[in-house]
Amino acid sequence: MGWLATNSIRFPDSIPGHVGKELFFGWRFIAALDGVIYFANCISEGITKDDVLAFKKNGLISRKKEFDSDCPYYTSIEQ
Repeated sequence: MGWLATNSIRFPDSIPGHVGKELFFGWRFIAALDGVIYFANCISEGITKDDVLAFKKNGLISRKKEFDSDCPYYTSIEQ
């Protein structure tokens, strides 16, 4: 959760093929059958956009990083 919130990752609205590319040690975006987008590794419980927003709102994140703009996920999560 900390990595996801710190790196200002934007959750996609949809995922072609339902499974995105690996972003962090096996973690990637996946689209569940019910339409919910998760950041997950299929071992631990998946993380939703609302989970990250609540994590950030509660002040559990204190720094931001700049990343390569070539990756479509490295943008503001608060969109």
